[in-house]
Amino acid sequence: MLRRDYIQRMIEEYGRVLSRIMGLTDPSALGKALGEIRESYLTYFGVDAAVIDKFHPDDLPLFLTKEHHFTFGQLEALAKGITAEGNLSPDEMVAKMKYRKALALYLWLEKEDTQTFSIHRKQAVNDLMNRIGQ
Repeated sequence: MLRRDYIQRMIEEYGRVLSRIMGLTDPSALGKALGEIRESYLTYFGVDAAVIDKFHPDDLPLFLTKEHHFTFGQLEALAKGITAEGNLSPDEMVAKMKYRKALALYLWLEKEDTQTFSIHRKQAVNDLMNRIGQ
């Protein structure tokens, strides 16, 4: 129970960080925002952004659940962060790869988290598919 409460608090704090970053409107702040998102992966999830970058989208969910024991909530929060990275990226190829990784996490959650029906998740899947042209 303590671990679950701790994880929930970390996810909520991470959500506040993402909200603050996504609220930035100054174009010169976008690089800083990207850096903060990438740093937050280590702070809130204990995984370096470079590790996330090296995985193929199809392999990422299993790596995070098997090696780092991510919960469904953590995977969904991370997918939001990766999507935000894609939204902020000035490079279209990088953005599409971020979207593919986030999509892989959402699709894995849709398949594995049978106890939760999430309209947000379904909307995220549709949005990401549109962004990458699927």
